[in-house]
Amino acid sequence: MKKLNKKAAAGIGLGALALVGGTFAYYSQTASLDNPLSTGKYTTQLVEDYTPPTEDLKPGAKWDKNVGAENTGDYPVLVRVSMKENWSYKGETDPYKTILSESELFDNGTYAGGIFDADQVNDTDGLAPAEDGTVVHKNILTNDGWIDGGDGYWYWNGVLEKKGSDKSSTTHLLEGLTMATDIDLGHYETKEYYAVAATQPDLDNTSAWTLIDWTQVSDENNDGLKDIRDLAAVTSIPEGESLFRKSESNLDSNKKGYGDSNYTLTVTSEFVQATADAVNDSWKDFDITALTNVQVNAEDGVNLENKTVTP
Repeated sequence: MKKLNKKAAAGIGLGALALVGGTFAYYSQTASLDNPLSTGKYTTQLVEDYTPPTEDLKPGAKWDKNVGAENTGDYPVLVRVSMKENWSYKGETDPYKTILSESELFDNGTYAGGIFDADQVNDTDGLAPAEDGTVVHKNILTNDGWIDGGDGYWYWNGVLEKKGSDKSSTTHLLEGLTMATDIDLGHYETKEYYAVAATQPDLDNTSAWTLIDWTQVSDENNDGLKDIRDLAAVTSIPEGESLFRKSESNLDSNKKGYGDSNYTLTVTSEFVQATADAVNDSWKDFDITALTNVQVNAEDGVNLENKTVTP
């Protein structure tokens, strides 16, 4: 009986081990399926037709600068444009005057008949204060698809559809610039000089005049003028020599106005995905209902599309 009990016990023990072992030997399998997706791309461009002037601009000068926008990508987008103008003196990189398109000074002069009169504090003092309005008129077109948002941006009144569509590009927003006729190009100083010499200066080679001992005329007789009468008061002319005079007019370094300067107009375009969520997130302060040629897709309330009216 004891042997039988041992065998039984052994059998029970093996059974227990088999049971325990079975809890670690369950069947398992992992299966997976790939779900390939691909995305298109957003590519856009600011389009400009611009021929820079070949010489320094003069008051009243006009030059062409045509600016628009185009969608070259796979998804519809909206676009808005802002501008900034900088004035810097030649040889310097930092601007001395900047006006943003959101400022009331950006285009507050009077333009009529192709002539632009700027709104300057004083157009003859040789200064360019921050209070001066722009001295360059921008011919901005807001009657052919563009809307002035009043926030420094111009908005295209429509969705730019994907590349290849007849609605993938805008008309021109900007067509040409005009310099003010009354632009203050600085105050010029006139200085009178004289020299006493036996040989007349070479009028055809003024660079050689530096070899002559020129003296600046002073107001010797205190009459407020610096002229020949001052020379008569102080100058003696030795026999065989003659008195020579020259006059120089140079831009006053402290009163340059807009003279001897470089002008830069920077045009910046901002494109956004054509969905209400994207517009509300990127253009937070803009009321999309101002775009009268754009509607929200009735199916999902998110996607934007062009109305039947062509912008």
